[in-house]
Amino acid sequence: MSTWNLSITPAQFESIYQGSVDIDIFRTSPTTDEELVTKYFSCKLWRLNNLYTIVDKKGNRTIFNMNLAQHVVYAASLQHARLVILKSRQQGISTFWLVAFLDEALVNPDFKIGLMAQGQSEAGTLLERTELAWETINPVLLSILGVSRVKDNSSEQGFSNNSTLFIRTSFRSTTLQGLHVSELGKIAKTYPDRAKEVKTGTLQAIQPGNTVAIESTAEGDNLFKDLWDAAVEAEAKVLRLNGGVLPLKGSGKPSFAGEDFKPVFLSWVDDPDCWQVEPEEPSQTQLDYFDSIEQDLGIKLSVEQRNFWVSKYRTLGEDIKQEYPTTPEEAFTKANDGAYYAALFLRYVLKRGRIKPQLYDENLPTHAFLDLGMSDTFVIIYVQVW
Repeated sequence: MSTWNLSITPAQFESIYQGSVDIDIFRTSPTTDEELVTKYFSCKLWRLNNLYTIVDKKGNRTIFNMNLAQHVVYAASLQHARLVILKSRQQGISTFWLVAFLDEALVNPDFKIGLMAQGQSEAGTLLERTELAWETINPVLLSILGVSRVKDNSSEQGFSNNSTLFIRTSFRSTTLQGLHVSELGKIAKTYPDRAKEVKTGTLQAIQPGNTVAIESTAEGDNLFKDLWDAAVEAEAKVLRLNGGVLPLKGSGKPSFAGEDFKPVFLSWVDDPDCWQVEPEEPSQTQLDYFDSIEQDLGIKLSVEQRNFWVSKYRTLGEDIKQEYPTTPEEAFTKANDGAYYAALFLRYVLKRGRIKPQLYDENLPTHAFLDLGMSDTFVIIYVQVW
């Protein structure tokens, strides 16, 4: 009997995975135990969407079923091992990597995997989620794995196949085969020394080809932004080498270098949870903003999406661009940092290629406009009239 047990549509599946994962396995169900083991259980994406239990946003226990953002991230990990993920809030990326890495630890012997949390409270939450995912695995399916848990404490989950899942707030010299760093932007802002350890210590101990996922909302100009900017530059280079197309892993075409990161941006616009039925009355400024989004991105926002954004803006103000960014550029632009016109500059000048070199004419007078700005911010704009 035909079935479909994923939260995304078949069309979305095909668009995201582009033939790198067999879609037919999600259109059918196993008919025998042998088929379950040989066809279904051998597929990681099938395991991720059928074996593990999580607590959803509403507080209900449910079998983990990947959302759109999680599928985008997983597909990106099939393309390149190192990802830096800039996201809007509540996309479930930490949950995804917890489940994905727990699965890696159970299936592969001798794997050492690190889950790095922002603080002790967040590490405790990761531990609780790991405990739930482990304890609720179907015993029959667990017997197929032939793995038991041999270590269980607040910082480690060890298994009989010699794989270990480390849950910590810092990794110094541990050699890992996989690493997930949650909210590096917040870590870099609050604990810059700990963030530096990630760059100079932990990442250096992970061999190229092993999975590294660093994700965060934007938190200003710090290590996370540096990693994001470097990844964007690396991707631009790959696109130039391949005629504007990102090659799939193993395609033989020039791809990301071993230690480069691939950038993945997750906008609120693509999050199906970012909608609100209750009507809102957007201001003219907000209507102009929505119009610019639609024009720049070639999309049409629904009324429910507009309601959501207006409601969030009422609570967050300009911080909405950090917590629920529409574009990567917007994520790192905060008006309360004094960058009042940065978003406009990015949209109407930089992104539209309006920066023209060598415009200065030494024969014309130069006018200077000064803005004292906020705190220590000081802006001088030089203008020549032709």
